[in-house]
Amino acid sequence: RGDEGVHRFAYAVLPHPGGFSADAVVRPAYAFNLKPLAFAGGSNPVTHSLLSVDASNVIIDAVKRAEDSDAVIVRLYEAEGTVGSATLKFVRRPKSVRPVNLLEEPSGEPLTLTSDGSVTVQFRAFGLMTLAVRF
Repeated sequence: RGDEGVHRFAYAVLPHPGGFSADAVVRPAYAFNLKPLAFAGGSNPVTHSLLSVDASNVIIDAVKRAEDSDAVIVRLYEAEGTVGSATLKFVRRPKSVRPVNLLEEPSGEPLTLTSDGSVTVQFRAFGLMTLAVRF
């Protein structure tokens, strides 16, 4: 029954210099396909975002309120098939950042916060990561 009714779709061709990368392909694809549902916090999303990541190959895929607590769930993934680290910076210092599984159950020890409240995480190629952040 999925093909019943009216369907709307859009497509685009994205010429870009060089090879595949998150900056050249993945981020523009997100911008085309996923329009923001809500935005609060100011007119400049770079300075008013809840968090930022310093590695261009790591995509912040979802930020949501936890189902059973006051934590904020952050889901990220590595988009280029490389191994490495990424540092997450938060708009304000969190009390704790802890890995959780997709059911939001703890799956590891809390991560070490630096003096400025950021955390560094390790990614495998195409690795997924879900974190519970408490402020």
